[in-house]
Amino acid sequence: MDLCQRWLDDGVDGFKEDLYGYGKYVLLDDKIDPVNTALMKRGVYVMGRNGYLGSPMDLHRFDDFNWNQNQDRGPLNGLALAYSGFPYVYPDIVGGTFTIAGMPPPSDAKLKLYFMRNAQYASVNPSMSMGFGPWRFKDEEVERVVLQAARLHARLHPYIYSAAMDVFASGFPHTMTPLSLKWPQDPEVYLLENTRRRGYQWMLGPSLMATPLYGNDYGTAESRDVYLPLGRWMDYDTARSSRGQGL
Repeated sequence: MDLCQRWLDDGVDGFKEDLYGYGKYVLLDDKIDPVNTALMKRGVYVMGRNGYLGSPMDLHRFDDFNWNQNQDRGPLNGLALAYSGFPYVYPDIVGGTFTIAGMPPPSDAKLKLYFMRNAQYASVNPSMSMGFGPWRFKDEEVERVVLQAARLHARLHPYIYSAAMDVFASGFPHTMTPLSLKWPQDPEVYLLENTRRRGYQWMLGPSLMATPLYGNDYGTAESRDVYLPLGRWMDYDTARSSRGQGL
């Protein structure tokens, strides 16, 4: 804490804990948790990695899922944490770690598609972070799509912040609400979140439903069936109106 205080005295108001999973040393929970707890008691903001291991934190970045890993992990991890009452989550940096042995070059078509889909998925999470610069692909479509995703998330900042304050006041996961918590009487919403249908849908705040085309089939999937609970819905991009047929 004395070391942390040096940074706090210089105006730092938060830390990112990223200490899990390194082979050179092991910092078990009995070492990390007391530090995080002490920082949070002082009102210091703590972003954590792999919070499902038990470390106290304000915002949780769930485990890395790079281009060569199962891309269903991200949506399932985020929804699982939201179900447990901790919806202040965000996926790994867009694109993951771009220093993995055997990774194809930035010119690879599937890698570009992965990066674009990953950015679009991250944009409708409660928080979004960038890693590998999209300009490094030297592809106008990649730059356009990723910039559009980042701008979407930026436009939603006040809305997401308001939802986060509602979480703090009520304990309900407003920043990432699984549909079965919002519409528990509708049996169809319990059939979406699986690796066959890949109906990864959630409410982002009170009024927006996130329906990213994402999952381990990102390289081949071109569309998703979206389930709309009962009510009137409007497409965010086109303003086209639809009527939900749920219960």
